[in-house]
Amino acid sequence: MIIFLDTAKIDEIREMAELGIIDGVTTNPSLMAQVGRTDYKEVVQEVCYLVQGPVSAEVISTEAEGMIEEAVKIIQWSPHVVVKIPFIEEGLRALKALRGRHADPGTICEACPWQGKCSTPIEKAREIVTEEAMRFNVTLVFSANQALLAAKAGATYVSPFVGRLDDAGNEGMDVVDAIAAVRTARSGQMDDVPVEPVVIERAYVQGG
Repeated sequence: MIIFLDTAKIDEIREMAELGIIDGVTTNPSLMAQVGRTDYKEVVQEVCYLVQGPVSAEVISTEAEGMIEEAVKIIQWSPHVVVKIPFIEEGLRALKALRGRHADPGTICEACPWQGKCSTPIEKAREIVTEEAMRFNVTLVFSANQALLAAKAGATYVSPFVGRLDDAGNEGMDVVDAIAAVRTARSGQMDDVPVEPVVIERAYVQGG
């Protein structure tokens, strides 16, 4: 099991990271605004420094071209960054265009205030982005079919909105079970789409 914390509260992230009970963090500009932060890049880099695991940073554009432009910038912030993209038609177009791309090792972590203190030294960061293509967390998923399409488009993670499904009179966790079943049935095609109920439920509760 992997557990992601969905928040932009640095103190909360630091505490959970020190306890060793989280594997990564998901966040977005709305969560940043809720804690009075507007310096999205700086916050994401600090979270990466604290967690040393996958940290999802969301694009805000609703057009494929804008998402692509944002994603290319976001992946330069840290080798731990995962780009969060919504499951909409333009999001799928962006995924297709971005799939297989790598961050530029020459400018990875550029101007990061945590360089020299980070557990991932710059040489290692360059090695990571050279060997591994950019990763994606597809959000706004409401069905197993959407999760399957997201995986087909290149998603590394999918984020079903369990709480919103419940609010609409559906059983949100049934959708999670269906997604997990699809992943198991198609294990050869969806090995890179982990689905964890703890992450999914918390993401909705905090507005992620």
